Amino acid sequence: MAAKEKAMGIYSTFFFLLRSPMYNVLQPQDYENIMLIREMGHVISLHFDPSLYTDFEQGLRTEVEIFRSIFKTDVHIISLHRPSSFFQQHDVPIAGIEHTYQSRYFREVKYISDSTGVWRYGHPFETPEFAEGKSLHLLIHPIWWMVEGQNNIDKLRGYYRQRVDGLKANFAENCIPFRQLHDHV
Repeated sequence: MAAKEKAMGIYSTFFFLLRSPMYNVLQPQDYENIMLIREMGHVISLHFDPSLYTDFEQGLRTEVEIFRSIFKTDVHIISLHRPSSFFQQHDVPIAGIEHTYQSRYFREVKYISDSTGVWRYGHPFETPEFAEGKSLHLLIHPIWWMVEGQNNIDKLRGYYRQRVDGLKANFAENCIPFRQLHDHV
């Protein structure tokens, strides 16, 4: 997606969770992909889940420092993971950092999401804002576009199989007794 955007002259901010069971920004392949996105001219930043912390501002400060350390880049804006209504209405920066649910990014700019694998609020390329070259706030989940399948359930099954196969390969590589079980699990 980042390559397609670059080819179209579109530059975006891509947000990444530091704490996710779906990917690990420190895994070599994930890290290399994130760095490649940045090398294409896009901005990379933090996708923050405030629900993981009793003190979300301190949690954010901690994650920002970790993100800066890993990627050697400042964090000027964050995206919130599954924000509660509190954060959707919280129209000020958090710990001094702007977030994508502030009015200037969420209400004053066309917002489009692919949650559940369906474009909510219309396809981005079919909006007047896109035709006029205006900014769009797109919430895109790679699983819907990078995993093959006839429908969302097939895509989820495919992603699940990829994850299980990867986990099995990792176990076999790092745990000698598992190698005997690998093909039977």
